[in-house]
Amino acid sequence: HLEAWYKADAQAHNSGTTLATDGQTVDNWHDQSGLNHDATSGTDPDWDEDAMNFNPALDFESGSNEYLAVPGGLFGTDTRYKWTVYAVTNHESTAGSPVFAEELSGGEELMFLAPWSTDDTHWRVGSSSNQVHDGTGFSDAGTGVNVLWSMGAGEDDNTPGGEEMYTRLNGVLHDTRNGYETTVTGANNDFQIGKWHTHASEFDGKIAELILYDGIPSALDEIKIQSYLAVKYGITLSNDNDADASAGETVSGSITEGDYVDSDGSTVIWDYSAYSSYHYDIAGLGRDDDQGLHQKQSKSSNSDAIVTMSTEAIATTNAGISTQITDGAYLLWGNNNSTSNAYDDLPAGYSGRLQKEWVVEMTGTVANVHVEFDITGLTLGGDAASDFYLLI
Repeated sequence: HLEAWYKADAQAHNSGTTLATDGQTVDNWHDQSGLNHDATSGTDPDWDEDAMNFNPALDFESGSNEYLAVPGGLFGTDTRYKWTVYAVTNHESTAGSPVFAEELSGGEELMFLAPWSTDDTHWRVGSSSNQVHDGTGFSDAGTGVNVLWSMGAGEDDNTPGGEEMYTRLNGVLHDTRNGYETTVTGANNDFQIGKWHTHASEFDGKIAELILYDGIPSALDEIKIQSYLAVKYGITLSNDNDADASAGETVSGSITEGDYVDSDGSTVIWDYSAYSSYHYDIAGLGRDDDQGLHQKQSKSSNSDAIVTMSTEAIATTNAGISTQITDGAYLLWGNNNSTSNAYDDLPAGYSGRLQKEWVVEMTGTVANVHVEFDITGLTLGGDAASDFYLLI
């Protein structure tokens, strides 16, 4: 079941029940699971209103001892068997950066460090011998980039990662562990966000969302969760979930690697098999009331992305867009990552065009969309809007 759910766009309070505004500190972060695992103690991080794809995040500064904690932890004194966690982060430090931790009985731990030493990550449920330790796990994430971490620990190989323990980065399997100590017991210690117990180092960067399950989802459920987070934060999911160098393989039924899927588990909102050549810089608009998604303005978080779309004039934040999308409607786009100048579709009188081409997939109806191309630094002539055409 859902054990705890923290998202920066819901009940991140500056004081009491007063929502934090841009630049203010967050005194308490309310759990959205319904179990009241509220993070109410610690040294307050800041709230950044447009940190990730026009959505907010909590900004933790290393060296200022900024963290939040759930008194008594998520375990309490219970014994647990399975855990799955999803975290959307943006890291500013290259070492010594704990995302979350809870000290359990017998010196065991629930924790995720990314990175700790140079480029390595640690996902642990239990003792130090029961962890996924990836010595180069952070090098593929890097600093200053929005990333989606997925990690699980189960009783057997029947997990989305195919082993008892696994980690993913933006949907692709990063590391696994065959063998896991299947029972861990709480010690009534705090669950800490941005800190690892009494260690001197704290998380340095932004945390937008943190979802923790007491259990193991199916492979399809994991894709549903990752799709929600990817659309919300402008993250391009992998087309090779199991990292076997074969893209687009079947995951469940008609769902394949690279697909983005609505929470109903059957509606594909980005069809990899149809648009495999355009699986770059994916972003989207959409609404899914079951997951609390209402993304009205979006841009891929990739550094080379230049397209922003919105349901009205481009604004500073997603929350600032008033035009609504119907539940179950989506508009996703991606490009072909072309670097070629071999094209023959220029209108008469025009001498050049962008090398990349975009494809848009719509589910339901998302109408009157505003589109913005940032052509700063690109080698295109013209200095007025009338100098440019949109080729369709």
